[in-house]
Amino acid sequence: MDAIRSRRGPALFLLFSAGVHAAAVRKLAACRGSMANERAALLRERTQLATAIRHLVDAVKLGRATDTLLAELATQETVRNLPGNRA
Repeated sequence: MDAIRSRRGPALFLLFSAGVHAAAVRKLAACRGSMANERAALLRERTQLATAIRHLVDAVKLGRATDTLLAELATQETVRNLPGNRA
């Protein structure tokens, strides 16, 4: 950066710095946008899983549980209790 400043003067250095800064800001905004989209997708998936589990639990409570429902409930509980899947 000092080489650019000494050869071309402060005006060119400021123009170069502004361009680099603007590019960095655009890149950061794009990353934040994709992170927000990914977070929203994960939250939707977590909500869907919680709803499915709630429906299975309700079926068990009402006595409508079959072996298939009980097996699915056990599977969902196992997935939910894996490290990193705490809801």
